[in-house]
Amino acid sequence: MRAFLNLFTLLLFFGVFVSCKDNADQEIFCTDEYKMVSVRVEFESMPPLVFDYFTVNLFSGDTIRYDENLPLENTYVVLTDDYQPELENKLEEFVFIVIHEDTLLFNETYVIGADECHIYKEEGKSLIEL
Repeated sequence: MRAFLNLFTLLLFFGVFVSCKDNADQEIFCTDEYKMVSVRVEFESMPPLVFDYFTVNLFSGDTIRYDENLPLENTYVVLTDDYQPELENKLEEFVFIVIHEDTLLFNETYVIGADECHIYKEEGKSLIEL
């Protein structure tokens, strides 16, 4: 019985030791899905407007612009997976800025992060009503 207890204790410690192994060399598999953070703009009290829009990274000062042909059904891109390498394993604040005829129409703050594969929105609106 004592030999069994010693063997059990040894196996228990071995199991704990093996489970604490660093997983840094573990391979990560990412999907081919292209992620983006976007915002839908609804025009309730005015007709739809044509405006200039861009995103500013508050940490680095980067100004990010996307193709003007991208708005689909009043949905505008705030940030895409193209920015994933700069955000990997951290969160940063971005401001989505919309200007119409040299006048600030609105700005909205977003907190966006990224894992090893894709960006994701931590905070920020999905819908803005004007």
